[in-house]
Parts: sequence; C-alpha cells; structure tokens
Amino acid sequence: MSISRDELTDMIRLGRKIVLVKNRVFDVSDFQHPFSLDPFYNKIGKDCYKDYKQHGKFAREMWKKYEIGVLKEESEMCIIM
Repeated sequence: MSISRDELTDMIRLGRKIVLVKNRVFDVSDFQHPFSLDPFYNKIGKDCYKDYKQHGKFAREMWKKYEIGVLKEESEMCIIM
C-alpha cells in the first residue's frame, strides 16, 4: 500500500507511532521492546534506518509484522490544477 506524506502526518496526529526505514512505513504503536524500552519515542515520523541496520536478522524479521506500506514518492503523486 502506498502512503502519502499527508496520510503519514494524519496517522501520527491520531496517535499512531509511525516510523520509516528508507521508504518503508511501519506502525509500531503496539511494539513491546524485550527490555521494556521505548526506542521510538523521539523517532516518530522519522527514518530509523540506522537503528534498523544495527539489529540482527532475527530482530529485523520481527519488524515485518509492523510494516504497513511504502511511502509514496512525490513524483508518484497526481497533482490536479
């Protein structure tokens, strides 16, 4: 599913914890860190690629369950004038 910047902003405004990994969009609202940390508190709406890459294969596999779509590039958006 393609998600626009406006849709991303609306989701965050509604209280969802949305983060990016490159152009992939993740809803981590229900994420429970194994060490009871809140690793996303200052990363909402931002790219977490560095955090994602520092984790091993097992942890990255866990991220798949939170992926909700792909950020729509501005060039993909239709502008009607």
